[in-house]
Amino acid sequence: MTVRRLLVRSLATAAFSTLAFAQPAPALVSDAAQQQPREVASWLAGSFSNHAQAAQDPAFFEVVLHMREIWPQRSGEQWLYVEQALAASPSQPYRQRVYRIGWDGRGPVSEVFTLPGDAAAFVGAWRNVAVFEALSPQDLHRREGCSLHLVKQPDGTYRGSTVGHDCASERSGAAYATAEVMLDANVLTSWDRGFGVQGKQVWGSERGPYRFERQPPG
Repeated sequence: MTVRRLLVRSLATAAFSTLAFAQPAPALVSDAAQQQPREVASWLAGSFSNHAQAAQDPAFFEVVLHMREIWPQRSGEQWLYVEQALAASPSQPYRQRVYRIGWDGRGPVSEVFTLPGDAAAFVGAWRNVAVFEALSPQDLHRREGCSLHLVKQPDGTYRGSTVGHDCASERSGAAYATAEVMLDANVLTSWDRGFGVQGKQVWGSERGPYRFERQPPG
């Protein structure tokens, strides 16, 4: 083999070796990215009531809120079924959703999904989440722009909100909705509001957030 061919072969081998070692290493998932979504999901799971708040201030309706984990077999994902109703009519929820708790790069994010078909078929499903085994995430419809982005605070709580005006709403003539939340192990404060095209509030509390306290199991 000539010196020229040896030189060309050596350069090619060196180039291949450089490319092989230059491939990016698999991205490492931070501890926070793994642990915080699980913590948020565990703090959300349960039954909540704003009974104390409503008793003190009649401007707030008394509301019951139930959230239960579904599809626990889906490794690395946290899914919750959510049902919210007036305490006076718990079997007639005004909100039924599914949340997927994930990570957005700086904190946990709660994506919002609607149920397929007639949501009334799922009323009370928080008592028996086995009904969701017949469904998969592909059966749900994601509400674009309605995700809640959370950031863990120095005191250990999570605070966050929707972003911008991209969460569409037609309720009471609204054009978009916003949500602000604070969460710890026993309390969830939630302030959901709807606004018209001119930015005027058309639904939701005008006195501040609803304060939901965790209820004993049962």
